[in-house]
Amino acid sequence: MRILTIVVMVAALALVPQFAFAHGGSAVAVAGHPHSDGPIEIKGTDFDPGEVVQLELRKQGAASVPLGPAPAGADGAFDITFYVPATVEPGLYELVATVGNETFSAEATILSGPDENAPSAGTAAGQNVNNDRPTGETVGLAIVTALLAAAGATIVLLERRRAARPLQAH
Repeated sequence: MRILTIVVMVAALALVPQFAFAHGGSAVAVAGHPHSDGPIEIKGTDFDPGEVVQLELRKQGAASVPLGPAPAGADGAFDITFYVPATVEPGLYELVATVGNETFSAEATILSGPDENAPSAGTAAGQNVNNDRPTGETVGLAIVTALLAAAGATIVLLERRRAARPLQAH
């Protein structure tokens, strides 16, 4: 039973993102539904007061898009709006906040820019947005899942074998 507890603890630690331990839980998030060629509002919390956070958008297979610096206020938070260039393709991006050697991230779905000829500009139902996850992330999660399943199966088999053995008298 002790082995099972150790495996569960190791698995839990392996699945916790690295940034969860940094800055005591600092976080970034995108507010609303940003479009290319439009504003993107970003909120950050639990940073050190006065700390300057560098923000950028990343997508596998595309050049990163630097957005700019965001200074944390006296409460360790920021709420800032940047401009998403028109050259940014619609899709799923990773919003990356960097402070020194630490990074924090959040998902950001960038929609296509509003069509000024359309009756209602904004998020039309027919917009083509690619929300595919990066291949590396999918493969990594599959490997971790397979390893955890194999470890669990091994523990169950070992416990059954141990329970099936008759006790030997000395």
